[in-house]
Amino acid sequence: MFLHLTALSGAALVGTVLAITPEAIPGFRITFCLGSDDFKASTLRAGKWDRFTAKAGGQMIIQARFKLGEPGARLQGIWPAFWSLGEAIRHGVDWPDCGEIDTIENVNGEPLGYGTIHCAAACTEQTALKHGVAFDQGTFHTWAHAIDLRNNNWREQSITWYMDGQSFRILYGGDINDEDAWKSIAQKGMFIILNVAVGGNWPGNVATDTVSGKAASMEVQYVAVYESV
Repeated sequence: MFLHLTALSGAALVGTVLAITPEAIPGFRITFCLGSDDFKASTLRAGKWDRFTAKAGGQMIIQARFKLGEPGARLQGIWPAFWSLGEAIRHGVDWPDCGEIDTIENVNGEPLGYGTIHCAAACTEQTALKHGVAFDQGTFHTWAHAIDLRNNNWREQSITWYMDGQSFRILYGGDINDEDAWKSIAQKGMFIILNVAVGGNWPGNVATDTVSGKAASMEVQYVAVYESV
């Protein structure tokens, strides 16, 4: 796994955060779990991490549990995200053609988490396929997306988004209607990224009263990858 933080110096273990074991999922085996042995305040053991690919005929779940910010905090311009980026970007394929799955993005402290797809064809930057779900800031939630390749027909394969075990969106290959674009997001290797961006086209610039520190942070309990058995 490739774990990206906007500022490595701002990463730290706080109590039990980043030292938690994920829950088991019946019918799946854990193939990766990020815990305290892999994360230090000043060191990322990136050599242990790699890309993750859903296997043909199977399912893969990428999941994390974390808390965003504090209720009522002024978060204009703050843009946390838990997402996966296609490894093809390392081999000369431009974004968004390399593929991107946003398990959750949040902007400006709004009480909505967005599950989004970026790819070529039907889901470019201008036509990204996005769907929001309400959640409360300052509370730990479990976010996940599941790639299901059990159907041999790529149009019937799917990606499903979850918050706290409840699905809030499902997307089929047929919704993309472009086989190469679907492969880039569902059948190719992905790096997992957790970050808190500041500013950008979507959230806009920070305001003079935008908070920093813990009130604007992402506190992660675990990150895990599951594969069907």
